[in-house]
Amino acid sequence: MNTNLQDHPTWLKVKECGVITTRDSNGDVNGELVDILNRHDSVMSDRIDEKFQQYYMSTVKKGMFKGFHAHPFKLDALHVVHGVMVLVLYPKEIPEEEVGTTRINRESLIFVEMGRGYERTVMFPSKYPHGFFGVENAVIINYRNPAWEPTDTHQYDIRFDPIVKILKERYSNNEE
Repeated sequence: MNTNLQDHPTWLKVKECGVITTRDSNGDVNGELVDILNRHDSVMSDRIDEKFQQYYMSTVKKGMFKGFHAHPFKLDALHVVHGVMVLVLYPKEIPEEEVGTTRINRESLIFVEMGRGYERTVMFPSKYPHGFFGVENAVIINYRNPAWEPTDTHQYDIRFDPIVKILKERYSNNEE
């Protein structure tokens, strides 16, 4: 069995994927992110004219919340491949310059259960604040358009401290 990737044929493209530990606003580890395939990767150099953008894997730990953030321009299409999570969306756009002054109406939050028992793919446009809550440890595949690149700073965090309490109360019957 040949496992030495230095000796592979030139037609075989291999991307070594880095794992990034993610943290919540308090600095606690809440999961990971792995850029699976991005149009800017060297393995895509022969396919640069394709419309494909980026797939990445993200995880969220049970009982942890990842988010609340928004992107000024980006489409997300999410699918949970392992575990159960809740996608939380705020149905009103919040421009970056209004982040500190906008009041989040908790009654307007949208909760979308995803994963085992809730097999669905959810797509939503940019500017809507969103985040993920781990009902169980969950693995998420996200299609992103446009693809992330190192100069991409187009994300802004939105503080809504009551959200973790709301989620834990709402989904506490699913926790051990």
